[in-house]
Amino acid sequence: MTGQNPMAVFVAARLDEDEWVARESRRTGPAPGDHELYVLDDDHRHNQIVISGPRALAEVEAKRRTLARHPGATASSECPGCAAHLDGTWVTPAGATCPQLADLAAPYADHPGYATLTTGQTGDPR
Repeated sequence: MTGQNPMAVFVAARLDEDEWVARESRRTGPAPGDHELYVLDDDHRHNQIVISGPRALAEVEAKRRTLARHPGATASSECPGCAAHLDGTWVTPAGATCPQLADLAAPYADHPGYATLTTGQTGDPR
């Protein structure tokens, strides 16, 4: 993880998990509504959301492209995807959090590794 932004490592690991789940769901057969996004709200209040495997894989790839453009700042370098303001100051200077990267990490806030990213705790965020 040396030289990499910890949040970028965290997001990459979550995307690997999402890809595995999407591929596994395709291997085990179609789920109800596998061809569309829908919300199941029956009398038992399960409230499940089902997203098709192909759509889930497309979302993973789109997020990976964003992650490739915005790998985040490190202690010694700026986020290359964020560029600079007209006055020459970086949008995400060294040591700061790239807003694009933070947006990619936000859906995984319930993951135990997320706390190490946002509270300054030590440990591997993966």
